[in-house]
Order: sequence, then C-alpha cells, then structure tokens
Amino acid sequence: MTARNRRGAGRPRVVAKRGSLGRRVDGVVASSAFAAPSANRGFFAAATTGITAADAIAGIPDSLREELLARFNDVVQQYRRSHWEAAILNAGKFCEVVYTIIRGKADGEYPERAEKPANMVRACQSLEQLGDGGLPRALRIQIPRCLLSVYEIRGNRGTGHAGAEIEPNHMDAEYVLHACQWMVADLVRAFHALSPDVARDVVGALTERIVPLIWDLGDGMKRVLDPAMETSNKALLLLYATPGAVSDGVLCSWTEYKNPHRFKNEVLPDLHARAHVHYDRSAATVVISPIGQRHVELKLLAEHGIL
Repeated sequence: MTARNRRGAGRPRVVAKRGSLGRRVDGVVASSAFAAPSANRGFFAAATTGITAADAIAGIPDSLREELLARFNDVVQQYRRSHWEAAILNAGKFCEVVYTIIRGKADGEYPERAEKPANMVRACQSLEQLGDGGLPRALRIQIPRCLLSVYEIRGNRGTGHAGAEIEPNHMDAEYVLHACQWMVADLVRAFHALSPDVARDVVGALTERIVPLIWDLGDGMKRVLDPAMETSNKALLLLYATPGAVSDGVLCSWTEYKNPHRFKNEVLPDLHARAHVHYDRSAATVVISPIGQRHVELKLLAEHGIL
C-alpha cells in the first residue's frame, strides 16, 4: 500500500508497511549556552538554537529519520561505554538505514523502515551505475563507499559472525564511530532545508570529538576523568571535545573549579593571552584555538596514551 506524505507537496513518497514506528523524532536543540547534548539525545544538536532533526534532514521521511538517529545514537552510546563490539554491530544496522535512505532517494519512494539488501556490496555498487542525473555524487559514490568499509569491519573483524579473523578493538570502533559521524553529516549536506551557515552548525555538532577522558553525564554536564589535571588543561580538554563556543559559566562548572570569579578573571584570560582560546567577555563565551587544539593533542592526550 502506498501513502504519500501529506505534510506538503514535493515531500518524499513513502511505501507504508506493517511495523511502522508510529513516533515522530523530536529534534534535539542545544541550549543557548552551547551545552553538550545529553546522553539520550546523542549528537544531533545544532550550535544554533531552534534547529531540529526535522529541519536538518527535511527530505527524509519521519520513520527513517527516526531510525537513522536512533541507530547513530546507539553507536555513540556503546562507544562511550567502551563496548567496542556493540558499537560496531550497531554501526552495521546504521549502514542499513543509510543505504535504505539513499535507495529511496534514487527510486523516488521510501519503505517505512530500513531494509537490509541481500548483498550490500552489489547494492552499493548499483548506486554508482545511476549516473550523474540520478543522484549527487555524495549519495551515489562517496557515502556508499564509506558505508561498505564500515560494513566490512562489522562483518569480518569479529563482530558479524563467529570465526572472524581479528577481535574488534578500540581502533576499529574509533574508525566506525567517525565514519558514521561523517555519513550523517553528509546526509545533512544532501538533504537539509537550511541556510548554508545553519547547516554548517548542524554538521559541526555532529562531528563532536569523542575523548575517553571526558565523561558526558547527560543534561549538559561533563567531567574530566583525571582529578589531578590542572584547571586550565581541563578547560582546554573540554573545549576540544565540544563543538562551537561554550559559555564561561558552563565551562567553569564542567571543570569543577570552586571560584567562578577567579576562573573568569584569571584562568580564562591566561589561556586567552597564550592564544590557546578566544575568550569573548562581552558574549561570555570561549572557543578553543588551533594552538589550543595542538596542545591538547600533543600533550594532554599523548600523556594519557590516547593519541
């Protein structure tokens, strides 16, 4: 049975099937203080308030958009818990949703839920045969090739079936996580109904760095899992792991520094003077600089064996 989306002309055609999720995805919006998205919301938050998942990927039907975000958040949450095998398995399910969305775009109609192709390699290769007029290059070639690399790890690195060659590890999960982030970001670029500036904010939020030293407690709260680290280094690490600007008050609470006045008048100005951050006092926001990023990567993360 075929049902057209009634939300407006030109919206994607959906082939309705039993088992519809029956729920609409509520877009996740970052707070005005640019707090990190809570654990149950995953990464789909724009650095501009008022932007929802529906805004960001307006061309994808509700049920598939919900599946896409749910599977993406599954990958993120399992990675955060250091459950490498579970993260990779969920990435395989995520890839099936991505393929379904691209296939639906090519066919002009979408199934209600994601469908696993009988042969993922051949299915993705068939997309390349559509030619320039069928799909943009990102959907026809670039995302499918990335998808296949993730699907290969899922199937042949100890997660897809017994007897695989190598056990899954942190390195595999690291690649899979960032590949999934990249694919969602490219779907935003392909399907968004936003201005270029706002779309860029959404993509930036999707590419938040995952740092094992950072514990995201949800509800906009983060902690550094090294109590002995200096406050200035904690601030840099937290800024490194958070896209966009962070309010000075939020950053102070994340570092657990006991004196907000001194934090704003000594700690942040010192980092600003060293060009590790840009501290905008009038806006009360802080952004890490390229020099600050290098300090985090070459010193803080290297000292903890992360890079």
